[in-house]
Amino acid sequence: MLEELGDLLYQIEFHAAIAEQEGRFTMADVARGINDKLVRRHPHVFAREDKSIDELVTDWEAIKRAEKRSKGVTEGPFDNIPTSSGSLSYAAAVLKKIEKLGLTRDTTALEVPDLGRSLLDLVAECRRRGIDPEVALRETTNLLRASIESALD
Repeated sequence: MLEELGDLLYQIEFHAAIAEQEGRFTMADVARGINDKLVRRHPHVFAREDKSIDELVTDWEAIKRAEKRSKGVTEGPFDNIPTSSGSLSYAAAVLKKIEKLGLTRDTTALEVPDLGRSLLDLVAECRRRGIDPEVALRETTNLLRASIESALD
């Protein structure tokens, strides 16, 4: 890891040197930029505000939205949910966002396959109980696997 971090640092310095030669920015600008970004995005760390986790997350999301708007980027309510995550995690994140928007989901109104609706209902139940559906399925699958392996021995 030491070598990889050194390679990364070299790349940063190399690109900053090229940019400085072109009159675009300096290494000091890079350092100042990341410092400003960290302070701006994490007031709970640097300002020591006494807020709940939910308030901090709400503040962080507002800061990110303001940054995007200042760059001319608009986003929909689900744009910050990574579509590359596992299906159960993705479903949980969508349901969480729906809840944060003050909306409810009515799966009976959705024209989706019964099994899809059933899976979504299970993810919603996991959320209601405060359980990560990915973790629940992984743990249950591991228990099943261990039970089968034990029976085969």
